[in-house]
Amino acid sequence: MDDCVLRLVANTGHTGYIGVLDKGDFVALRTHQGVHPVRYVLVTGKRYPAFAASLGKALLARLGDEEVRALYPERLESEFLQAPMTRDELIDELALIRQRGWADAQVSTIPGARAIGVAIGGAGQQQPIGFSLSYREAAVSDLQRAQIPALILGAARDIGIRTSDPHWIGEWRLSAV
Repeated sequence: MDDCVLRLVANTGHTGYIGVLDKGDFVALRTHQGVHPVRYVLVTGKRYPAFAASLGKALLARLGDEEVRALYPERLESEFLQAPMTRDELIDELALIRQRGWADAQVSTIPGARAIGVAIGGAGQQQPIGFSLSYREAAVSDLQRAQIPALILGAARDIGIRTSDPHWIGEWRLSAV
């Protein structure tokens, strides 16, 4: 997966992250900086609220609604959210993520920053791993903004097929963008 994220970073110039879910947080495992002058950094080894980041939401979407309900209180707050949200709003958003295959998040700590994330597992009960690209909206054209989810979905599908991840096997993901 690291090679895949490095290729995405090289092809887009955006910053890439890899992480895993640990209870209601995600833990950043790797950061690959892009070439743009404004940098958004997730500290490797640090825990972040999964509900507030695209990478974390992609990982949460791999869980069932009841599992998500058990992780969080009714009201969700974080410095990484623009405004508090409810657990039910999160569950509604996770349903959309499951449908389209990718998660989207605005980064409240850096105005104009956005991230797109996905999660991949394996055939068995392997722990899913997520990856994302973060970018400044002002630094990309409308066309590039539309292409980022397609690039990430393509990479996730390729990895998912190799790992026999049931979420990524099948034709339905090909038209999810």
